[in-house]
Amino acid sequence: MQEAKCREYCSTNGLEVVRVFQEKESAKTIEDRAEFQELLTFCTSNHKSIAAAVFYDTTRWSRETSHYHNVKAFLKRKGIELRAATQAFDDSPAGELLESILVAQGTFDNRMRMFKTIEGMKANLRLGRWNHQAPIGYRIVPEAPAGQPNLVQDAERAPLIKQGFELYASGACAKSKVLAQMTQLGLKGKSGRPLSQQTFDKILRSPIYAGWLNSPTWGIAVRGRFQAIITDDVFEQVQNRLAGTGDGSRQARVRENPDFPLRVFVKCAKCGQGLTGSFSTGRRGKRYPYYCCRVKGCREVKFSRDTLHHDFHQLVYRLLPVDRSFMPLFHAVIRDVWNQKHADRQQRVQRAKQEVASLEEKSQKIIDALLDGTFDKATYETQREIVGTALEKARIQQSEALISADQVECLLEFAEWMLDRAAGIWESASPSNKLRIQEALFPHGLTVTREGFGTASMPLFFRQLHEAPIEETSLASPGGFEPPLPP
Repeated sequence: MQEAKCREYCSTNGLEVVRVFQEKESAKTIEDRAEFQELLTFCTSNHKSIAAAVFYDTTRWSRETSHYHNVKAFLKRKGIELRAATQAFDDSPAGELLESILVAQGTFDNRMRMFKTIEGMKANLRLGRWNHQAPIGYRIVPEAPAGQPNLVQDAERAPLIKQGFELYASGACAKSKVLAQMTQLGLKGKSGRPLSQQTFDKILRSPIYAGWLNSPTWGIAVRGRFQAIITDDVFEQVQNRLAGTGDGSRQARVRENPDFPLRVFVKCAKCGQGLTGSFSTGRRGKRYPYYCCRVKGCREVKFSRDTLHHDFHQLVYRLLPVDRSFMPLFHAVIRDVWNQKHADRQQRVQRAKQEVASLEEKSQKIIDALLDGTFDKATYETQREIVGTALEKARIQQSEALISADQVECLLEFAEWMLDRAAGIWESASPSNKLRIQEALFPHGLTVTREGFGTASMPLFFRQLHEAPIEETSLASPGGFEPPLPP
């Protein structure tokens, strides 16, 4: 229609159409308008044979006052006038005034649309709703009601994103190794290609994965109205490690050494500082690995790497209970705890189902109240938001996951297998898994004297096994011995 109107104007005013330029998509700046830039180039090259540039109205030429007048002055120096097919203005003082008013009106309308859009985005953000394309690990819920989340977890990518955060937070792997593992497990971007290091770094730094929406430009930081992929604690640990602050970050850097897995983990009994590991070079150039105290003025302990590794292996082996008659009891305790938690979960799920049904009925009544005029629009939005928030919480409770009975049996079998081979598994494990096994067995680390580890403090798990004779123990779970099942 606009082209037809412009052709009609040219025909009426005795102008021959030389060429038509039509923009098929909008752009933020005049420099980004490829078709408009081509028009200016054409006019510059052919200005001797061009009398005027005709457009539908001033807003089609430019919605920015300064741009409009700058281009008009540029073409005027080339002898080319600007004509609007639907707006009557000329070069007279009154015509120039009218033209300026029309251009200013277009600029004002554009600014107002932008202002309303931004204010709407701010309001949406304050309600905990996302304004842009879904980040990797989430997906958008199209046309989600005001009281409902407009972001949900991507069932395929969210678990991998969570695993990546937790693995990096643990300090067991460098960032590049975490990304490599997640890529191997199938984590990809929206294009279907593996994530780059830069993209993965941005993911680790983005608070949206902990459920927060932050806009430093607008000064807004709110809890999102959607389910977070990771906890605040995990996100904070990751930020500390990225910033190189905190004990976890410092220890992760110094301990990620495949040659010396006991570095820092084992401490000097005299000064309490973690041992360091290094190579000494002999007269013939052969390198010998050693652990020693890192504190000047102490240097109390020094072991060859093989000696300390052998002593650690023997320590773990000595802690394993010889009498395995407790294993049936161990299995029974775990099953008993799981049965109780499973029953509790079933009750919570049933209550959540009833609450969901009640809230859905209430939500429908709110809609009916709006339709029959009982509620005005503001009251409707307020009530929908309140009910929507409660409904979201109830649905999350309804979908709580608990490992199955079959998974419990598999874990018990693995635990027994691991218990029989803990020392040997550590010996053959990868560097990162060595660290994980060490920390699982001895959460507070170990100390060593010149004589070796001596009588180490027995881990809680082994201590419970040693102190629980079958004939004196019921099926009640010993304190601190429960498996880490969800409450």
